Amino acid sequence: MTKQTRSQDKLSGNKISDSSSLNDVNLTQIGALMSSIVQERTKFLEEQVKLLQEQVAVLTESNKDLIRLLTRDNVYSNETHPEDVLNASGVSVSMNDTVIDAKDASKPYKKFTPKNKNKLTKSNEGNKTTTQHVPEITKKHNFAKSKSVIGKCNGELSSEPEFKAAAQRIWLHVSRVESGTRKEKIMAYLQRKCPGKDFVIEELSSDTGRSSTFKLGPDYELKDILYSGEFWPQGVMIRRFNFFRGHSKSTNNPFE
Repeated sequence: MTKQTRSQDKLSGNKISDSSSLNDVNLTQIGALMSSIVQERTKFLEEQVKLLQEQVAVLTESNKDLIRLLTRDNVYSNETHPEDVLNASGVSVSMNDTVIDAKDASKPYKKFTPKNKNKLTKSNEGNKTTTQHVPEITKKHNFAKSKSVIGKCNGELSSEPEFKAAAQRIWLHVSRVESGTRKEKIMAYLQRKCPGKDFVIEELSSDTGRSSTFKLGPDYELKDILYSGEFWPQGVMIRRFNFFRGHSKSTNNPFE
């Protein structure tokens, strides 16, 4: 092999090595460029996915409030179950529908409150009937209890009425009186202490026999005087007389 041939082979080998180096540089640049493009697209897609997730979250919350509102309203009015009223999976959304941007979308600030309906309010809701007040009818056997009248007439044309009301009295139980004391002695004592006053007195039977007891009916105006301890002899007890149902007033002794 001649020197010229060797030099040509050497030049061709250098050209081949230079071409290989150039190809390696181009591949490295292309790989770096593709990697940067892929990273940018990946970042863009991640941002889009995040944006869509935010939109889905907002729409889900809005749909929950709407579903809750419609469900409760229809349950009260139609007496159906929530799953029979609205099914979220059956809602179809087309690509032409307007979608709210996640930046502008937010939960409704106004809280939906369902109508408080039940069977009674629902039946009365559309009723336009007007009610009229009906006066209460007083039954015959309740008339005396429901309505009482006290007379005020003192006579007509300066003449006295033919009858008058009975004197209002209080009834007292006089006890611990010395055994054998008669009602005439009690009456004399009362007329001496309160002259000109009318008294009704009745002796009561006593099973013990250790003391005498009386039922006393003075005028009502003497109540405060007769309830005073200074009015009666020492040791005599005065109490309000209680009339028990089913006993005779003449023999009723409520404290024995």
